[in-house]
Amino acid sequence: MKQETWTPKQYQEHLHGKGKRRSKYGSTRVQSGGYTFDSKKEAKRFGELQILQQTGRIHDLQIHVRYALKVAPHLFLAHEVVVGHYTADFSYIVTATGEEVIEDVKSPITRKATAYRLRKKLFEALTGKRITEV
Repeated sequence: MKQETWTPKQYQEHLHGKGKRRSKYGSTRVQSGGYTFDSKKEAKRFGELQILQQTGRIHDLQIHVRYALKVAPHLFLAHEVVVGHYTADFSYIVTATGEEVIEDVKSPITRKATAYRLRKKLFEALTGKRITEV
């Protein structure tokens, strides 16, 4: 029996389907309200937050907010340095309390991802703000 050989490109196309790139955690990108979300769960949460905003329970809803992770000047640095970025899924203000909420929609698997955990800890340490995982 003759063994078939594939090029690396053919093998990748076989694994992921030609022209389709599979996400790292198997989620499906979804479009809703003019935005593209990384998962169905994130798109669903956007719908819930829109309802809360329409009913006045929250306001200033923002989607995919990017924050610079800046290290302040100290003994070894003469000026502030941006060491990375964190992009939150949602940010909004709770009308009753005036509290700013920064939300990230995560599955149990993505909550454990090392890069996410590190960025989350760094963001919280540098800004003093808390990330709410949904």
